[in-house]
Amino acid sequence: MGEFRDNTAHSPRKYGLRIHHVLIPVTNACDSSPYDSNYLVAGKTDPYWRNPKVPAIFENFIAWKCGFNGAITERTGHVVFNNFKVADAGIAGIEFSVIEDIADGYAKVTGGMVIGNTGLNDADGFTNRTVWGFIGPRTENMTVDGLKFYNYDF
Repeated sequence: MGEFRDNTAHSPRKYGLRIHHVLIPVTNACDSSPYDSNYLVAGKTDPYWRNPKVPAIFENFIAWKCGFNGAITERTGHVVFNNFKVADAGIAGIEFSVIEDIADGYAKVTGGMVIGNTGLNDADGFTNRTVWGFIGPRTENMTVDGLKFYNYDF
């Protein structure tokens, strides 16, 4: 994937950051990553040992006044959102939909903050919406640590 650090999104119609449809980072991106159900017999500790999964780290992203979500993933593996700052999102600050099976590690949100209403969207009918700070995945293998929420008083 390379590096994703210190990016911003202001007033996009839908998403500040959207990982669409799939991001399951592996050591060799162009090769398949087959699951080996006999990995212990082969003397391995990772069922994806032929092409191990690795973390994709997104850092210091700032998004505000996003029509839908500040950041959203659909189907992801070991993806880390580190120190995101999101304000005035229309639906949710951060959303993870589905997490794939991960042998070592988890999808994570570490640090950061989500602001529900800064008061700057009142002219847009923002105060009549239901907004969430974080929407978690429908599957397991997700960790949220140190994410702070402010101004969800509407």
